[in-house]
Amino acid sequence: MSVTFHRAVWLAAITLGIISDTPALPPSPTVASIMDAQLTTLQNQFLPAAEAMPEAKYSFVPRDGDQNGVRTFALEVKHVATANLIFYSAILGRSLPAGVSLAGATNGPDEVATKEQILQYLKNSFALGHEALASLTTQNATIPLANSPVPQMNTRLALATWSCAHAWDHYGQMVEYLRLNGIVPPASGGQPLASPASILPQPHDGSHDFDFHIGNWKAHVRVLVDRLNGSRKWVVYDGISNHKKLLDSSANFEEFDAYCAELQKRNKGQTLRLYNPDTHQWSIYLVDLDKGTLSLPPVIGEFSGNRGEFYNQDAFKGRAIYVVTSGSISLLIPPGWSNLFRPTAARPGK
Repeated sequence: MSVTFHRAVWLAAITLGIISDTPALPPSPTVASIMDAQLTTLQNQFLPAAEAMPEAKYSFVPRDGDQNGVRTFALEVKHVATANLIFYSAILGRSLPAGVSLAGATNGPDEVATKEQILQYLKNSFALGHEALASLTTQNATIPLANSPVPQMNTRLALATWSCAHAWDHYGQMVEYLRLNGIVPPASGGQPLASPASILPQPHDGSHDFDFHIGNWKAHVRVLVDRLNGSRKWVVYDGISNHKKLLDSSANFEEFDAYCAELQKRNKGQTLRLYNPDTHQWSIYLVDLDKGTLSLPPVIGEFSGNRGEFYNQDAFKGRAIYVVTSGSISLLIPPGWSNLFRPTAARPGK
């Protein structure tokens, strides 16, 4: 009897042990848990981004292009916090917090102004969000709301999903603001390069673009006798065009001297070409040694493949013009260049 009893206890203990060692199944996801996970992911990226911008830069707004009326970084954060409070108050069926209004640009109370105040305002909005999303059930998620702040989103579930989508949209703008100020968004820190430098297109090193020109050449130049008045009469100049590098650098200098028999006119000039390794562009100056002058502004441009294009603005007979100088490198024919004048009313490429 005693042996039988102990064996039964031993078997029961084994059975209980087996049962206790079996891992419990995770709870089934709910509407509330799914939406709260979305909000948590958003908060974990949005809040650090708001914290990363120095307070002195909270007034930053992009200046390039038509940026009239866009929000500052501070207003981007405040707007999202304000929208959160509006959405989540509606989900909970509560009145809006003091100072929060649907009127105007929904940028929140004016008295919330410092970085510390704005961050606390943002944290409060996320806290209300977690409370609101925890209240979602399969029964109430899709019941139409009588007074939704967004008429198209007239259920609790619609407002919940829209609250995250809206904040992500503004988060993307905040990321741009951070990067424009040389700040890496915290969510990007430590991440592998999205575009490894090894596969990014590298800037063209144009320091040898004019090497093909170095040497002494015979020059044959066709010149339009008069420009910008419909003239079709061309004359020819023949002479020399000699090019040399300066002090073993990328800079080079040209001496040009040609004569037109038809006009009995000599055309001589010098050209200085300087390469900027930071912009990967050339600046081309016309030098008048007789007058001791350097043409300003220079003609500026670069090569793309075998074609070079260079632009500047100048004046011709009292008219403002664009000067477009272009040419191609070819192994089959000697190098050739064209020089085009356009009135400023017609921009290059138009």
